[in-house]
Formats: sequence, structure tokens, C-alpha cells
Amino acid sequence: MLEVRLNSGLYETTEVERVLEKLNEYTSGKEFLVMVNCVPGSRTTVRGLRRLAGQGAMKYALAKAYVLHTFHQRLMARLYVLLFRPNKPVRFFTDEEKARKWLNELVVM
Repeated sequence: MLEVRLNSGLYETTEVERVLEKLNEYTSGKEFLVMVNCVPGSRTTVRGLRRLAGQGAMKYALAKAYVLHTFHQRLMARLYVLLFRPNKPVRFFTDEEKARKWLNELVVM
């Protein structure tokens, strides 16, 4: 499992692109179950969401679990699901342990 912690700040297209580039470099073409912990001060824009749903944004992920802490994060998660239908499993949680449990359940033994 790959765990990503987003620092505080606004993640617009450029910032999302930078994060995706680093993840693709780090994973070297392999796919992982990914848990993204969005700290309370991290936010995104609709353009940032569009990039997260765009070409290659899930290249390194078998599935993604996002841990959300604020109303803004939950609102943007709803928009993401409504506007951009992800092509791989994506779920949103308010609890890190529940996110980890969901990802572990996806592992085929």
C-alpha cells in the first residue's frame, strides 16, 4: 500500500500535476493500492479535480482511498464523483483505519 499525505495548501492544476509526476516517478510504472490523507488545510479546485480524473492520473493506482477531514474536502469529493466518473475504484473516508480496511479488502489472496 502506498500512503500519500497532502500538505496544507491549495492544489490547482499545476500542483496536482506536480504530485502526479512525483508519484509516477516513485512507482516506476507499478500499480499500488493508494491511501491519500488530505490534511485539514489541503484544498483543491474543480480544475484540480479535473486533472485528478484526467489521463494518467490513476496510472500508479489499483484503487484510491481518500481520507477527508473538512467540509470543503467532502464537497469536492462529491463533485469529483458526480462530474468525473473514475475508471478505477475510488472511495472517500473520514477515518484512516476504515480507508485502510477497505483497501486491504481489495487485495485478492
